[in-house]
Amino acid sequence: PVFVAAAVLLILMTACMGASNAFLLVNLEGQLSLIAFFPTYWVSWAVGLIFPGQVGDIATLSAILKRRGLMFSQILGRSLADKLISFALMLGFAFLGIFTLPNVSFTGYWLLMILLLAAPLLIYWQRTSLLHILNRWQPKFTGFLSRTFREIATLTEHHPIRVAINTSLTFLKISLAGAAYWCIYRALGYIDIALWRVIPLVAASSLVAYLPISFNGLGTVEIAGVALFSTIGINESSVLSAYLTLRVIVLILAWLPVGLWFALSKQPHY
Repeated sequence: PVFVAAAVLLILMTACMGASNAFLLVNLEGQLSLIAFFPTYWVSWAVGLIFPGQVGDIATLSAILKRRGLMFSQILGRSLADKLISFALMLGFAFLGIFTLPNVSFTGYWLLMILLLAAPLLIYWQRTSLLHILNRWQPKFTGFLSRTFREIATLTEHHPIRVAINTSLTFLKISLAGAAYWCIYRALGYIDIALWRVIPLVAASSLVAYLPISFNGLGTVEIAGVALFSTIGINESSVLSAYLTLRVIVLILAWLPVGLWFALSKQPHY
């Protein structure tokens, strides 16, 4: 019970860090207070847990804040920058976890690593040409993409301190999320498992949730977790139990406050 309670506390801490990260990048003009932003983020987080891929929370947050006078493309661009930072760090953690597994070496995957690193750089380098080609077929969508990417470029160019703080907090958030899984494994009796092994493997399995295959990676993340953690001696049923336990905890922590807030709030709902 103590380790399960610790996992709950760690998940709450990661959610609060996620809200602070989003607030740092979205609220550049100071139009919102953190107290006002927090329930908005919590709603978007809860909605994102039941949508495929990682678009539900961004779309929800953008739609809600648009009603408060912010531009949709502006919010979307800044929220996307937050997602890209998280994805890049999780990818780094994932590489660390996968390539420290038994009988896995970098030499057999060097081409894949180069492609993963070169693809975003190539897209950014040719962004003008790609947008020009896309503009021939979908001019309105191209304009929207241009404004969104311009917002990301402006954010990174003019607010590097905020980006640096966001990156640091994201690093800590990923570590705390991995520590929550470590606590559940300890609750299941795996007292010898090292924390430094758990955190990268959790990040690696969580990357599957970025694919719009199922609701927030339901099933696919668990399968990836079983495949990864079974290689370091954890029973498949224990891995599945840990992942399902954490998923239930996250859903409860996300939706219980949202449900109470909607039920008790006297203001019109979003």
